[in-house]
Amino acid sequence: MVIAIVPLLVTGLLAVLGNWLIQRWQQRNWITQHTLEKAEKELGELRKSIDELLRLASARVYRMQRVVKNLRSTSEAFATIKQEYDQAVVNWNDRLNTIYIDLRLYADYHYTDRLYQSIQPQFVEISEALDKAIKQRSATPVNNSVIVDLERRLNALSGAIFDIGKDLLRLLRKKQSEAYEGALIIFSLTTLELFPRWYLFKALFQPLYPRAAVSSAALNFTRPIIRRT
Repeated sequence: MVIAIVPLLVTGLLAVLGNWLIQRWQQRNWITQHTLEKAEKELGELRKSIDELLRLASARVYRMQRVVKNLRSTSEAFATIKQEYDQAVVNWNDRLNTIYIDLRLYADYHYTDRLYQSIQPQFVEISEALDKAIKQRSATPVNNSVIVDLERRLNALSGAIFDIGKDLLRLLRKKQSEAYEGALIIFSLTTLELFPRWYLFKALFQPLYPRAAVSSAALNFTRPIIRRT
């Protein structure tokens, strides 16, 4: 009778163990899916912020350049060019604080500082000089040196916008890679809490010295030599 009970006990234990493993597996899948969905949402917000930053900044620079090129023009079209420039300034300023916050949340404070301390001050300084030149043209022709200086400063600003856009897109690709492929974490004393206990246990039996990599064709492969460093 005892022998007949043993299979029942084993079957019951296996059923309990199986149910526990299934629950753990489902919980792990749910956490993974939830983490991925959160990462995708943040990536979408970062992508949208980058697009808005580049679109509004490029539009403002382009319309400033159009105004500069027409400072000496007497055409009636200058009023329309000036109006488009004013609207580009309004569009940029309306969204500037939101862009600051989005970069801080979804990118890094470093990019917010670059925008706040470098790009925005250039926008303000060039706009002040440009507005002064616009007022001057109604009385006397704008000096050619003023136009050359404005073009030079706008080219430098356009380069700064290109650089921050390039760096932000590189950051976006990095975050996408980490979200779908994982981030590389170096095993060290400062990262021990990030590794599971089983990995830490196995690390106790790893050699303390690094092993040199071996590269050889299959036909020439002989017993590798381990070099201590």
